[in-house]
Amino acid sequence: MGLNRVLLCVVVVVFLCGGEGCTIYPEKINAIKVKDISTAGYATVVLTNDLEVHWWGLGSSPDPSVPQSQKLEFENHKIVSIDCGGFHCLALTETGLVYEWGFTKGMSSDFVGAPKLISELTGHKIVQISAGYQHNIVVTDKGQVFSWGESLRGKLGHDIVGNDHIPPNPVPLPESLFITNACAGGDHSMLLDDKGRVYSFGANTDGQLGLGHEKDQSSPKLILHISDIKIEKISCGGDHNLVLSDSGEAYSWGWGEYGQLGHGDSQKRIIPEKINVPFRVKKIAATSYGHSLLLSDDGDVYSMGLGDTCQD
Repeated sequence: MGLNRVLLCVVVVVFLCGGEGCTIYPEKINAIKVKDISTAGYATVVLTNDLEVHWWGLGSSPDPSVPQSQKLEFENHKIVSIDCGGFHCLALTETGLVYEWGFTKGMSSDFVGAPKLISELTGHKIVQISAGYQHNIVVTDKGQVFSWGESLRGKLGHDIVGNDHIPPNPVPLPESLFITNACAGGDHSMLLDDKGRVYSFGANTDGQLGLGHEKDQSSPKLILHISDIKIEKISCGGDHNLVLSDSGEAYSWGWGEYGQLGHGDSQKRIIPEKINVPFRVKKIAATSYGHSLLLSDDGDVYSMGLGDTCQD
């Protein structure tokens, strides 16, 4: 999901919360040049230009009201990608290994402060990672998909709908299917194949699977309503999604109570609908709760949805 993921970043700019309240205007954190950034609940993680990982927030400082940057260690591996979910984070090494830390088994589990190698994945080269609220999904260099974490409502794609915590396992897919990208949302997931087709599974209370109904699915299903459009990027929010076509058009669906779908109303959509904007879209971000971002090809950022805590 990459909660509240930043579209572009060259220096770290954050909104800090401490014992005396919140900083509601951006504050520049000096001395850190950033390649990537991601946030979890109560924590922020950055990947520097030197491929170092720093984080601050929950667990990074003895006093949680005084955020302090902490450099994380990954057994001398270089990190090329990071992504954070509800209260945990993932990191991908240049050799395709995956590390995880935080509340890795939900908020009721013990806090894991030091990144831990996901040993079940060491026989595969992982090329893309995505952390959801309490589950994770990754893609290998061979187009395979692995998922793990909370199995609630079928979001792991293993035909399991219980509330158990499942270790990494392959998502059953046809051998002819080559997946290039995956994203984990609140209680649902999406996959993108090499032909630009999108698949979804998991919770569907608000139509976030885009299948034209509101029934949960425990295995990947093709989203037929955009199957004739070549999709290049996908982004999972908590209960809504955005995708971007090769022609620079963005589509959204799912929960829409705060206008986060960008269609001029607060209605949910159970099938993908094009967002009508007078510009070509370059990047998309469906965030964890109630808002979305678009980046135009001119470099302008547009926001839509919930703004009562200054997201917009």
